[in-house]
Amino acid sequence: MSNPDGSTAPEIVAGCAQRGTGESDLKYFIPIFGSYYHFMNESVLGLYTLLERHSKLDSRDCRLWYQGSYGQVVQLFSCHPIVRIPVVKPYLRDAATIGVDIKTLEHVRLSKKEDFVRLLPMIRYLSDRIPPNVAPHGITLIKRAGKRMYLETDELAVKLGGFRLPVRVVQLEKESFADQVNIMRSTSILVAPHGAGTVNQMFMPRGGLIVELFPKGYSNWHAAAMAALIGHKLVEIESDKPGVFGREPTDEVRSLIEKRGWPDSKALRASQSKDFERVVRDVKSYSIDPIRIMRVVENELAQRRSFRNSSAR
Repeated sequence: MSNPDGSTAPEIVAGCAQRGTGESDLKYFIPIFGSYYHFMNESVLGLYTLLERHSKLDSRDCRLWYQGSYGQVVQLFSCHPIVRIPVVKPYLRDAATIGVDIKTLEHVRLSKKEDFVRLLPMIRYLSDRIPPNVAPHGITLIKRAGKRMYLETDELAVKLGGFRLPVRVVQLEKESFADQVNIMRSTSILVAPHGAGTVNQMFMPRGGLIVELFPKGYSNWHAAAMAALIGHKLVEIESDKPGVFGREPTDEVRSLIEKRGWPDSKALRASQSKDFERVVRDVKSYSIDPIRIMRVVENELAQRRSFRNSSAR
């Protein structure tokens, strides 16, 4: 696994097939913009598709430069230590500034739900390269910092312990990519505030439950599309009350909120103001009664018990 400075642990390099095609090295620069979610669904999918097309997966002939914070994932595609280019603003977009024979990877855009099927081969490829760390299956809660932070995470974890399943609270940004994959492999129920971390459901065993938490007035279809692709059930729960502002509203947006109150999802979709949407989407923190989440988990566990009992007859 690559370290934050771009160096590479030997077990990942050893996982590459020691073969070459006899052609010149394929040299690509991978610019990374946006969140981990978009990186996985756009940059990594684009890289996988490119290398698969050129029969360069697991070969010696792939050399990669990258810009961003996700070198541990990029390293899985090259037997050579990857080279990290420091992030500078304005962002480096022209690979020719690195070398004349280096090309810039084109991102993939998954703009429709049906496009997500393209992720399946990439998911298998990544999963095959992470050694398994066997652990009992249970419930994982993602704890976010910064915007869209669910305030009752720790309280909920204590209550979920009453179901007599392993309960784990994780801050994914503090875990290596390999550890994130293995955490998800042992997760049958994932409780996650809406955010980039929901992309890791791709490594959960098929048939899992994702409980996605939203601040009042906001929803998003991306995690649900991925859940449908993999075979998970996803339940959305929206907070009853507005959260704390994550970004200061403009005078226009503040006036809208004062006149109409905090919007529900329907009102938000009807609004023509992007600033209005950002304020609702990027609340700093919000609350949801843990009992609401407990009911969803309890119902899921009851259905699983019923299915097991009927199958045993």
